[in-house]
Amino acid sequence: MNSLDSDYHEIKDEKESADYFFHYTTKIDHLVSIMNNYFMPFYCMESIEYLHLPESNIEGMAYPLVCFCDLPLSRHKLHKDKFGEYGIGMKKKWGINKLLTPLIYSHPKSITSTSLNILIKISESIKKNLPDDFNKFNNSVSLLLMYFKSYEGKQYNKELKVFDESPIRFYDEREWRYIPLNVNGLKLSLEMSEHENNVTLDKENKIIQKNNRLKFNLNDIEFLFLKENTEIDLFLSKLSPKYSEEDKKEIKKKIRFN
Repeated sequence: MNSLDSDYHEIKDEKESADYFFHYTTKIDHLVSIMNNYFMPFYCMESIEYLHLPESNIEGMAYPLVCFCDLPLSRHKLHKDKFGEYGIGMKKKWGINKLLTPLIYSHPKSITSTSLNILIKISESIKKNLPDDFNKFNNSVSLLLMYFKSYEGKQYNKELKVFDESPIRFYDEREWRYIPLNVNGLKLSLEMSEHENNVTLDKENKIIQKNNRLKFNLNDIEFLFLKENTEIDLFLSKLSPKYSEEDKKEIKKKIRFN
Protein backbone atom coordinates (compact mmCIF):
# COMPACT_ATOMS: atom_id res chain seq x y z
CA MET A 1 0.00 0.00 0.00
CA ASN A 2 1.12 3.54 -0.71
CA SER A 3 0.23 5.66 2.31
CA LEU A 4 1.85 7.33 5.25
CA ASP A 5 0.65 4.35 7.30
CA SER A 6 2.39 1.84 5.05
CA ASP A 7 5.86 0.36 5.43
CA TYR A 8 8.35 3.23 5.72
CA HIS A 9 11.04 0.63 6.37
CA GLU A 10 14.16 2.65 7.22
CA ILE A 11 12.46 5.71 8.70
CA LYS A 12 12.49 5.81 12.51
CA ASP A 13 10.16 8.52 13.75
CA GLU A 14 11.64 8.45 17.24
CA LYS A 15 14.77 10.14 15.87
CA GLU A 16 15.10 13.89 16.28
CA SER A 17 16.29 14.14 12.66
CA ALA A 18 15.36 12.19 9.54
CA ASP A 19 17.34 9.83 7.34
CA TYR A 20 16.29 11.88 4.32
CA PHE A 21 16.02 15.46 3.13
CA PHE A 22 12.50 16.55 2.21
CA HIS A 23 11.38 19.33 -0.13
CA TYR A 24 7.70 20.32 -0.40
CA THR A 25 5.85 22.43 -2.93
CA THR A 26 2.29 23.61 -3.58
CA LYS A 27 1.57 22.17 -7.03
CA ILE A 28 1.97 18.84 -8.78
CA ASP A 29 3.49 20.67 -11.77
CA HIS A 30 6.25 21.98 -9.51
CA LEU A 31 7.09 18.42 -8.53
CA VAL A 32 7.03 17.38 -12.19
CA SER A 33 9.43 20.24 -12.98
CA ILE A 34 11.86 19.00 -10.32
CA MET A 35 11.76 15.52 -11.83
CA ASN A 36 12.26 16.81 -15.36
CA ASN A 37 14.65 19.72 -14.74
CA TYR A 38 16.18 18.98 -11.31
CA PHE A 39 16.08 21.37 -8.35
CA MET A 40 16.59 24.98 -9.40
CA PRO A 41 17.52 27.82 -7.02
CA PHE A 42 15.20 30.79 -6.66
CA TYR A 43 15.84 34.09 -4.90
CA CYS A 44 13.96 33.88 -1.59
CA MET A 45 13.32 36.92 0.59
CA GLU A 46 14.33 36.77 4.24
CA SER A 47 14.30 39.28 7.07
CA ILE A 48 17.70 40.41 8.36
CA GLU A 49 16.35 42.69 11.08
CA TYR A 50 17.68 40.33 13.75
CA LEU A 51 21.23 41.44 12.86
CA HIS A 52 20.51 45.08 13.77
CA LEU A 53 22.90 46.27 11.08
CA PRO A 54 24.15 49.79 11.85
CA GLU A 55 23.27 52.64 9.50
CA SER A 56 20.97 50.36 7.54
CA ASN A 57 17.25 50.49 6.91
CA ILE A 58 17.29 47.21 5.01
CA GLU A 59 14.44 44.98 6.20
CA GLY A 60 15.27 41.96 4.09
CA MET A 61 17.46 40.45 1.39
CA ALA A 62 16.72 37.71 -1.16
CA TYR A 63 19.19 34.85 -1.60
CA PRO A 64 19.29 32.17 -4.34
CA LEU A 65 18.69 28.79 -2.75
CA VAL A 66 16.88 25.47 -2.57
CA CYS A 67 15.65 24.50 0.89
CA PHE A 68 15.05 21.11 2.48
CA CYS A 69 13.82 20.06 5.91
CA ASP A 70 15.43 17.46 8.15
CA LEU A 71 12.34 16.37 10.04
CA PRO A 72 10.99 12.87 10.83
CA LEU A 73 7.75 12.15 9.02
CA SER A 74 5.68 12.38 12.18
CA ARG A 75 6.49 16.11 12.26
CA HIS A 76 5.72 16.96 8.64
CA LYS A 77 2.14 18.15 8.98
CA LEU A 78 2.86 21.77 9.94
CA HIS A 79 5.67 21.89 7.38
CA LYS A 80 3.33 20.70 4.60
CA ASP A 81 0.66 23.16 5.70
CA LYS A 82 3.19 25.93 5.15
CA PHE A 83 5.03 24.81 2.01
CA GLY A 84 2.64 22.47 0.19
CA GLU A 85 1.62 18.81 0.11
CA TYR A 86 3.56 17.69 -2.96
CA GLY A 87 7.03 16.58 -2.01
CA ILE A 88 10.17 14.61 -2.63
CA GLY A 89 12.40 12.81 -0.16
CA MET A 90 16.08 12.55 -1.07
CA LYS A 91 18.69 10.26 0.47
CA LYS A 92 20.83 12.09 2.99
CA LYS A 93 24.07 10.83 1.46
CA TRP A 94 23.12 12.53 -1.81
CA GLY A 95 22.49 15.86 -0.07
CA ILE A 96 25.72 15.84 1.91
CA ASN A 97 27.70 14.98 -1.25
CA LYS A 98 25.96 17.94 -2.95
CA LEU A 99 27.14 20.23 -0.10
CA LEU A 100 23.73 20.83 1.45
CA THR A 101 24.40 22.60 4.74
CA PRO A 102 22.31 23.02 7.92
CA LEU A 103 21.45 26.60 8.81
CA ILE A 104 22.81 28.50 11.79
CA TYR A 105 19.78 29.78 13.67
CA SER A 106 20.47 32.97 15.56
CA HIS A 107 18.85 35.82 17.49
CA PRO A 108 19.79 39.47 18.13
CA LYS A 109 21.59 38.78 21.43
CA SER A 110 23.52 35.71 20.26
CA ILE A 111 27.30 35.57 19.87
CA THR A 112 26.84 34.33 16.31
CA SER A 113 24.79 37.40 15.30
CA THR A 114 27.32 39.70 16.98
CA SER A 115 30.22 37.99 15.19
CA LEU A 116 28.49 38.14 11.82
CA ASN A 117 27.71 41.80 12.39
CA ILE A 118 31.43 42.47 13.03
CA LEU A 119 32.39 40.67 9.81
CA ILE A 120 29.92 42.79 7.86
CA LYS A 121 31.48 45.95 9.34
CA ILE A 122 34.96 44.70 8.35
CA SER A 123 33.66 43.98 4.87
CA GLU A 124 32.45 47.56 4.54
CA SER A 125 35.83 48.83 5.75
CA ILE A 126 37.69 46.71 3.19
CA LYS A 127 35.37 48.01 0.49
CA LYS A 128 36.52 51.54 1.26
CA ASN A 129 40.23 50.92 1.74
CA LEU A 130 41.25 47.72 -0.01
CA PRO A 131 39.19 47.40 -3.19
CA ASP A 132 41.44 44.70 -4.70
CA ASP A 133 40.72 42.37 -1.78
CA PHE A 134 37.11 43.29 -1.33
CA ASN A 135 35.33 40.88 -3.67
CA LYS A 136 36.86 37.72 -2.22
CA PHE A 137 36.25 38.69 1.40
CA ASN A 138 32.83 40.21 0.75
CA ASN A 139 31.67 37.09 -1.12
CA SER A 140 32.77 34.93 1.82
CA VAL A 141 30.79 37.10 4.25
CA SER A 142 27.80 37.09 1.91
CA LEU A 143 27.87 33.30 1.59
CA LEU A 144 28.08 32.94 5.36
CA LEU A 145 25.10 35.26 5.77
CA MET A 146 23.11 33.03 3.41
CA TYR A 147 23.45 30.13 5.87
CA PHE A 148 22.13 32.20 8.79
CA LYS A 149 18.49 32.53 9.74
CA SER A 150 16.66 34.13 12.60
CA TYR A 151 15.58 31.75 15.38
CA GLU A 152 12.15 33.30 15.00
CA GLY A 153 10.88 36.22 12.98
CA LYS A 154 8.61 37.46 10.24
CA GLN A 155 7.78 35.27 7.25
CA TYR A 156 7.78 36.93 3.82
CA ASN A 157 4.42 36.82 2.05
CA LYS A 158 5.17 36.30 -1.65
CA GLU A 159 1.65 37.19 -2.74
CA LEU A 160 1.43 40.48 -0.84
CA LYS A 161 5.19 41.20 -1.08
CA VAL A 162 5.39 42.13 2.61
CA PHE A 163 6.59 40.50 5.81
CA ASP A 164 3.77 39.07 7.92
CA GLU A 165 3.28 40.76 11.27
CA SER A 166 2.93 37.57 13.30
CA PRO A 167 6.35 36.00 13.99
CA ILE A 168 7.00 32.29 13.51
CA ARG A 169 9.72 30.03 14.89
CA PHE A 170 12.00 29.21 11.94
CA TYR A 171 14.09 26.99 14.19
CA ASP A 172 11.34 24.35 14.02
CA GLU A 173 11.94 23.87 10.29
CA ARG A 174 15.39 22.25 10.71
CA GLU A 175 16.38 23.67 7.34
CA TRP A 176 19.29 22.54 5.20
CA ARG A 177 20.13 24.70 2.24
CA TYR A 178 21.67 24.41 -1.20
CA ILE A 179 23.42 27.59 -2.29
CA PRO A 180 24.61 27.96 -5.93
CA LEU A 181 28.34 27.42 -6.42
CA ASN A 182 28.87 28.92 -9.88
CA VAL A 183 28.33 32.54 -8.88
CA ASN A 184 31.20 34.41 -10.53
CA GLY A 185 29.74 37.66 -11.83
CA LEU A 186 26.28 36.72 -10.53
CA LYS A 187 24.27 38.35 -7.77
CA LEU A 188 24.52 36.69 -4.37
CA SER A 189 21.50 38.66 -3.19
CA LEU A 190 18.69 40.91 -4.36
CA GLU A 191 17.39 43.95 -2.54
CA MET A 192 13.67 44.17 -1.82
CA SER A 193 13.04 46.58 -4.70
CA GLU A 194 14.62 44.10 -7.13
CA HIS A 195 12.77 41.14 -5.65
CA GLU A 196 9.42 42.93 -5.80
CA ASN A 197 9.88 43.70 -9.51
CA ASN A 198 8.56 40.57 -11.22
CA VAL A 199 10.50 41.24 -14.45
CA THR A 200 13.79 41.68 -12.61
CA LEU A 201 13.15 38.70 -10.34
CA ASP A 202 12.32 36.40 -13.26
CA LYS A 203 15.43 37.55 -15.12
CA GLU A 204 17.76 37.01 -12.16
CA ASN A 205 16.23 33.63 -11.34
CA LYS A 206 16.89 32.41 -14.89
CA ILE A 207 20.48 33.71 -14.80
CA ILE A 208 21.33 32.02 -11.49
CA GLN A 209 19.62 28.78 -12.54
CA LYS A 210 21.48 28.44 -15.85
CA ASN A 211 24.56 26.70 -14.41
CA ASN A 212 23.38 25.91 -10.90
CA ARG A 213 20.80 23.15 -11.09
CA LEU A 214 20.95 20.69 -8.23
CA LYS A 215 21.05 17.36 -10.04
CA PHE A 216 20.18 13.85 -8.92
CA ASN A 217 19.75 10.33 -10.22
CA LEU A 218 16.61 8.26 -9.85
CA ASN A 219 18.35 6.16 -7.18
CA ASP A 220 18.86 9.30 -5.05
CA ILE A 221 15.09 9.64 -4.59
CA GLU A 222 13.48 7.68 -1.77
CA PHE A 223 9.94 9.11 -1.72
CA LEU A 224 7.57 11.13 -3.87
CA PHE A 225 4.47 12.61 -2.22
CA LEU A 226 1.17 13.19 -4.01
CA LYS A 227 -2.19 14.14 -2.53
CA GLU A 228 -4.18 11.12 -3.70
CA ASN A 229 -4.06 7.91 -5.71
CA THR A 230 -5.92 9.42 -8.69
CA GLU A 231 -2.93 11.68 -9.44
CA ILE A 232 -0.48 8.88 -10.24
CA ASP A 233 -1.26 8.57 -13.96
CA LEU A 234 -1.30 12.35 -14.41
CA PHE A 235 2.06 12.68 -12.66
CA LEU A 236 3.71 9.90 -14.68
CA SER A 237 2.29 11.22 -17.96
CA LYS A 238 3.99 14.59 -17.43
CA LEU A 239 7.46 13.15 -16.92
CA SER A 240 9.93 13.86 -19.71
CA PRO A 241 11.09 11.22 -22.24
CA LYS A 242 14.37 10.90 -20.31
CA TYR A 243 12.46 8.46 -18.08
CA SER A 244 11.92 5.07 -19.68
CA GLU A 245 8.92 2.86 -18.95
CA GLU A 246 11.12 0.88 -16.56
CA ASP A 247 12.08 4.11 -14.84
CA LYS A 248 8.43 5.02 -14.43
CA LYS A 249 7.75 1.67 -12.77
CA GLU A 250 10.48 2.47 -10.25
CA ILE A 251 9.12 5.99 -9.77
CA LYS A 252 5.65 4.59 -9.09
CA LYS A 253 7.07 2.44 -6.28
CA LYS A 254 8.39 5.58 -4.57
CA ILE A 255 5.02 7.37 -4.52
CA ARG A 256 3.26 7.91 -1.20
CA PHE A 257 0.14 9.88 -0.32
CA ASN A 258 -0.62 12.57 2.22
